[in-house]
Amino acid sequence: MKLVIDTNILMSSLMKEGKTREIILGGEHDLLSPDFLRREIKKHEDLILDKSNLSQDEFEILLTLLLEEIEVVHVDDYEDKLSEVRKCFARFKGCSLSCFRNRRGLFNLER
Repeated sequence: MKLVIDTNILMSSLMKEGKTREIILGGEHDLLSPDFLRREIKKHEDLILDKSNLSQDEFEILLTLLLEEIEVVHVDDYEDKLSEVRKCFARFKGCSLSCFRNRRGLFNLER
């Protein structure tokens, strides 16, 4: 299965050991990320270090291990698809606003 890893997902896996980190390091999925991910993580490095209690060296090692599992996709490879993606997200957002999730599953609020 192909999964897109965004900044929030990678930050979560850096800040605490858990399922997110396990999935990334597990090697069972094709993980993709936009090429600006590393730059975004570095921008939030102080916050990550504070919340994770990692040393600078531990942070760098863990970041390297996580990024080794993620295929970087350059903007040139998807730039021509952005308008199509925005349309899909707009439809999804409209649907998600009319639904909510609880323990029993997905419910439509419009009913």
